[in-house]
Amino acid sequence: MIPEFIGKTYFYLSQGAFPTEGGIYFSFVSAEEKCGVIIYDKNTGEPLGRFYFDKGDTIGNLNRMFLTGFKPEDIMYLFFENDDLVCDRESGKYYDSFEYGMIRDESDMKAVFDTSEFDWGKDAHPLVPIQDSFIYSLHVRGFTKHPSSKVKKKGTFLGIAEKCDYLKGLGVTAVELQPAYEFFEYQTKTERKQELRFPVTDKELDRLAPLKLNYWGYKPGFYYSPKASYSCKDSVQEFKMMVKTLHSAGIEVIMQFYFKPDIDAKTVQNIFRFWTVNYHVDGFHIIGEAPLKSDYYNDPALCNCKFISQNEVYDSKYENVILYQADFKNNARKLLKGDEDQISAFMYNFKNNRHGLGNINYIADCFGFSLKDIVSYDWKHNEDNGEDNTDGEDYNASWNCGFEGPTRKIKINALRLKQLKNAFCMLMFAEGTPLIFMGDEFGNSQKGNNNPYCQDNDITWLNWNDLKKNKSLYDFVKELSGFRKENKILHFDKDPRMMDYISCGLPDMSYHGCKPWKVDNTVNSRTLAVMYCGDYDEKKDSRHIYIAFNFHWENHVFELPSLPDKDKGEWEFLFSTADKPEPSQGGGMIIEGRSVAVYVHDCKKRKIDRNKSFF
Repeated sequence: MIPEFIGKTYFYLSQGAFPTEGGIYFSFVSAEEKCGVIIYDKNTGEPLGRFYFDKGDTIGNLNRMFLTGFKPEDIMYLFFENDDLVCDRESGKYYDSFEYGMIRDESDMKAVFDTSEFDWGKDAHPLVPIQDSFIYSLHVRGFTKHPSSKVKKKGTFLGIAEKCDYLKGLGVTAVELQPAYEFFEYQTKTERKQELRFPVTDKELDRLAPLKLNYWGYKPGFYYSPKASYSCKDSVQEFKMMVKTLHSAGIEVIMQFYFKPDIDAKTVQNIFRFWTVNYHVDGFHIIGEAPLKSDYYNDPALCNCKFISQNEVYDSKYENVILYQADFKNNARKLLKGDEDQISAFMYNFKNNRHGLGNINYIADCFGFSLKDIVSYDWKHNEDNGEDNTDGEDYNASWNCGFEGPTRKIKINALRLKQLKNAFCMLMFAEGTPLIFMGDEFGNSQKGNNNPYCQDNDITWLNWNDLKKNKSLYDFVKELSGFRKENKILHFDKDPRMMDYISCGLPDMSYHGCKPWKVDNTVNSRTLAVMYCGDYDEKKDSRHIYIAFNFHWENHVFELPSLPDKDKGEWEFLFSTADKPEPSQGGGMIIEGRSVAVYVHDCKKRKIDRNKSFF
């Protein structure tokens, strides 16, 4: 029988196993008469007993059992339902004996009890405001698996921890992990048969639905357990160590979760609570069509978490809800390659940063070309995926700069570098929260594959040799990140009002064309200038900033706006993604085709220290 205190404490739980002082409580949802739990020896794997649920202790379809005589640290377990073995999908840990890429099914997922302790010390959530954040999205295995990563624990949570100083030096405030909970790299036979939707024999299955690796992990998984093959020995301990290390550097940890659209909201809420309480995770990004529910971001236990949603949120006044939509990406890519009729959309996306509903800006993520490939390929090259290049997006708004793929041509490589710098300027100078995918800061390529979901090799493993090869790009991104952090006006906590609401003589943000205060947003226009007024920084640490975007392939003359009389002095050139602009005979500065130029006016009359600035 179930002890009275156990029934009162755990009767509401749907499924799982819970050690107590006198034994282990098991609960399992099943309407079948013959169901129970099998106990295995953790060291030998041999079954120690098969125990049936007593229907006298069943509440509805919730079967309950209390077993004594077993030490939690010495056993593993599976549930069974008639002749089928069923794993506990709500277990926090499974037997860590699987290498990455092993073919498994549910009967292999024997749950174990984590009896270890972890010293969190003085660990605390960094609590970086959304508007001050810079997010770095990565795949746990791909980030450090390549030999060039030079870390000791390649392809693991600890490998990320070893790169903590690198991430901090880049100015990153949060890492976003592609699925890092336990999942099957390969589909089970049952999953493949369900996908076919018609009956087949096991012999026919491999021909009609061959095994294919799911490297990304966007599928239902075992949501309460860190992925064992992303660790060396102990996934629970090593995930916690990664979080603690990143937190010590002021870097948050955001986890991606894939849910089917029909998943129960209470289940999702419990999952998020589990990772927040047990692993000190700082935020969650819901991938797929499952909606973001107000139950999550209004939960008192989750009130400090960031929630990233790909679906519109209409009822949010919660400051840590962030939209992840492709508007900025699509528009920025088209403008970068010189498409027409893009200026008006860019003006909207550039300043879009609604209060109470943040906006993430990105130009490349895991779903599509890397940033380097956006300027290196016109067409996708997914032949290695084994689908005759039919998978992935057909249109990528990319431009190869005159040659498809890698080349030794100096002019083309110089143009690609300039285009990459232009892209980072678009990203870092826009309002909202910038996000980049791993390796984009030093020109990582996926060889033109825009859908490498099944590639566990050099296509998806980050080649750190490119950091040395493309150090000028990395240094540029690092400087941009520091400049954005230093100037608060580049990351307001809400939309700029585009007006002079503090009577300083300038609006907080304003748009210009080649002529001051005259925007050309006609179909053929490919030029735009943006001015930020440093007076709107409450701490008065920001400069006035003028950014000239020339996405045309021809040079254009930009006339810089005049400043109020109180702002003595002239605009000072900071940097350009091309050669330093020269004055035009008729006034203004000649901004080279396909380039960005930035000028500043120091409100506190500070001069630029060229010895400390890469620019």
